[in-house]
Amino acid sequence: MASAAMAIAHAVLNAAAFTGGNYLAKYLAGDNDKAALDEKTRHDKTLEAFQTAMAKYQRERTQILDWINTNEEITRTHRRTARTPITRSSFTARRIPTRD
Repeated sequence: MASAAMAIAHAVLNAAAFTGGNYLAKYLAGDNDKAALDEKTRHDKTLEAFQTAMAKYQRERTQILDWINTNEEITRTHRRTARTPITRSSFTARRIPTRD
């Protein structure tokens, strides 16, 4: 019975400490409506700047990847069309001189 009472007392003490800690933190931070509005305004400006930067990053990343793919395609096409087939007429065999 004593352990149940101790568990209940512990739960009540924990809840009181948590609530008191939150109240104390708000009180020390000077939390009021103006501070909350200022924080929201700062957050919104930061979020807008982040979204702008992210859009620019995605646009530049897409352009770079397109440029890389285009260069690879040009290189593949050039390699495929620039090959000269070896035929008997274009192949010349020379005797290797030997010392007798």
